[in-house]
Amino acid sequence: MLEAYTRSVLDGEDRLTELLATLLQHDRDTALNLAAAVGIDFDGPQDLTVEVSTQEAFPFGRLDLEVRLRVTDGTICGRIWFENKIWARFQPRRLERYAEALVRRPGRGRLCVLAPAGYGIPPPTLEERARFGGWLTLTWSQIAEIVAAGRLGALRYTPLANRTAIDHLRIELLEDLRRRGLALMDPLGHLDVITVGREARARAVLDDLWNRTVQGVLDPGRYRDDGDWEGEPFNWSQSFAAAGDANGFSDRAKRWLVAHDGRLELLLSPEDFWAEDRTGEPAFGAGAVFEHRKGRTIRDELGDPARAQWRTQLRQAGFSVLINGPDSYIRVYRTRHLAELLNAGASLDQQARSLAAWVTTALDALLAMPPSPPWGTSPAADHQ
Repeated sequence: MLEAYTRSVLDGEDRLTELLATLLQHDRDTALNLAAAVGIDFDGPQDLTVEVSTQEAFPFGRLDLEVRLRVTDGTICGRIWFENKIWARFQPRRLERYAEALVRRPGRGRLCVLAPAGYGIPPPTLEERARFGGWLTLTWSQIAEIVAAGRLGALRYTPLANRTAIDHLRIELLEDLRRRGLALMDPLGHLDVITVGREARARAVLDDLWNRTVQGVLDPGRYRDDGDWEGEPFNWSQSFAAAGDANGFSDRAKRWLVAHDGRLELLLSPEDFWAEDRTGEPAFGAGAVFEHRKGRTIRDELGDPARAQWRTQLRQAGFSVLINGPDSYIRVYRTRHLAELLNAGASLDQQARSLAAWVTTALDALLAMPPSPPWGTSPAADHQ
């Protein structure tokens, strides 16, 4: 997983390219299935080695992804070049130049464009097909089907402890494609049908739970209301600010938040995307959140080697540190899944009190662990 994040992946196309490249490098079956999908397949058993590289430089641009297939004597028997398009348009003659360069390389070559369904890809002419083979197109939805290989449901319900690193990477890629609307792999199921009939009641119950919980956090007086936000169904946020100077709360909050315009937050989300041990289930997150527009500095400071021990202490205290998330925020959260409230009380009031106590404890614990060294200081940076 870490390998896929070693490059700059804030741009959507680069992130997808690196996730796919890492999966293909370490999952031979998926790489061979993708090769077959573009017309490079092999008869009989073959001892093939898969090699993957990204961002190869040419005078006319950078190739997003290359997959090479080698036999035991080192000969390249297959070579696939991928140009990834999501939003950017094609530069003049970009595909023609790639195809002309590819035909001069050893091994059977295929040039393939990865793009959303309906993306306007210029077709090769008959003359271009005859001269260098032209190019073909795969949608990201087709890529998702190759990656899932009919096993997405089984993967989702495999306990985290039993998932391999490749399983995690495969799910991460499929989830990224889903969030971007590039591939929708989850079919309608019987639980979805049941949910439609109960959505109104679920909304009313969660509204009551949420309001009682927020009030329960505010009542002791250590925190005050700092605004709320409601997004898509069951995606709610409540911000808090430290109230008064009792026990040094305001000073500790300033040390955490002021330098990077952060805020204390309770979030309800349909999935625990920030958690280090993600389950994909509805969850609450409680902690600190920072916006990405201020994020380059906060991202660098959170990742500073000088704060490695402090980050370890945060994780030991139950906090996940999400730096490269699916939206424009950086989060330091504790996680409590919605299902955990089922055993938290016989009434909604009891469940709300349990959740409010958990939120308050999480915020207290976070403020008790201010950044060390403080934001804006770094022995490593100072030494440089």
